[in-house]
Amino acid sequence: MTPNDEIPRLIVGMPRSGTEWLTKRLNTHPEAAAFGETLFWGRQYIAPDAAGRYGPPELEKLIHKLKNTRLVSTLGEGDGCLSRIGEDDVPAVVDRALGGVTEPIKPGEAFMKLCHAIAQAEGKPCAIEKTTHHVNWVDRIVQELPESRFIVMLREPYGFMLSYKHQGDRRSPEIRRKIEDAYHPMWASLVWRGALRSAKHAAERFPEQAMTVWLHDMHASPTACLEKIQLFLKLRPADVGADQPRANSSFPSGNRPELKGEDIFWMNLINRSAMRREGIKPRRTPFAPLRIAWSILRLPVWALRNYLKMKKMTEGSVFMYIWRWIAGRR
Repeated sequence: MTPNDEIPRLIVGMPRSGTEWLTKRLNTHPEAAAFGETLFWGRQYIAPDAAGRYGPPELEKLIHKLKNTRLVSTLGEGDGCLSRIGEDDVPAVVDRALGGVTEPIKPGEAFMKLCHAIAQAEGKPCAIEKTTHHVNWVDRIVQELPESRFIVMLREPYGFMLSYKHQGDRRSPEIRRKIEDAYHPMWASLVWRGALRSAKHAAERFPEQAMTVWLHDMHASPTACLEKIQLFLKLRPADVGADQPRANSSFPSGNRPELKGEDIFWMNLINRSAMRREGIKPRRTPFAPLRIAWSILRLPVWALRNYLKMKKMTEGSVFMYIWRWIAGRR
């Protein structure tokens, strides 16, 4: 394996499906620097010029965006975090990757330069990038990087929804309120459906390049799953801490609330057929007419507010980004 290993390795899939835990476990591998989330191929994708390359204007914009990327998955201290790169080091790493580029380059080349710079800073031969919503843009990635290999993480619908709904519970009150404002059970149900569709598309179109991993299988056999993942990513199998607890659990204290009636209503309404195709037994929808009615009545205000927020954070067409999330890639 050369210092600048040319295999693009990516962790994608559903939110709240164990991707951060997997990223941190792989980051302890002696050959891999695992990081994320760059949002490079999705929400923050910068379209190249007519020739399919980044010239000076696109590179300038890209560098600015990447310098403001916190690589939140593995920055900080503790097991599984990057050991030599902190938040203050990100701009220097981006400059090292792209600051000296003078000739137009393709998006894939820019992405790999960033991966190489992070791997080099960590003293590792290769890098693994994690952005969950890249599952919706696998075609774009493979077109630019034909040798890409994807670990696609999935989770059963009700566990996904519960974790997605309560992901702010361990955060500060301000962040918790923002996450609660962004949540609607219809949206969470559509996100699950879209990610599942995109995962199926990736597995069917690129069967040799996409490995699907369900979170319940990871929980049941973490050592075996991690070994298979390492081999699929062309890494030598190593002990990466299969017994380590999940670092990004919504319920670190172990107290798990229950889904409400409107949560199960929307999940079943949108995904009952998909669940049955996956061998997942749908739960009985509770009798909760008032809660369900309120969830329907507040949809217009919720949708407008969150569309405007998303518009501020998204490069390019916010409609296309949202559509990929809820419709998936089929």
